[in-house]
Amino acid sequence: MAKGFKSVIEGVNPEIIIDLGLDVVIARHNAAPENGETGTLAGHAAPGSLLVVSDGANSALYINTGTKAAPNWTAVS
Repeated sequence: MAKGFKSVIEGVNPEIIIDLGLDVVIARHNAAPENGETGTLAGHAAPGSLLVVSDGANSALYINTGTKAAPNWTAVS
């Protein structure tokens, strides 16, 4: 994946917005993330990646404290 800004594609969730390099990304989603090998952004988001979740009424920020293969999304408070 190329570094830098990416366009948001309507209707695709989660969407990687920025690739900071080494597969550390900032992404957005419209639902709470799922953990594990089949979870949200598994295979795409390395440890330290951030996920902004907003459903229009509520929002939260998560950080991947797991691995790229099996993310563990931990809420940032």
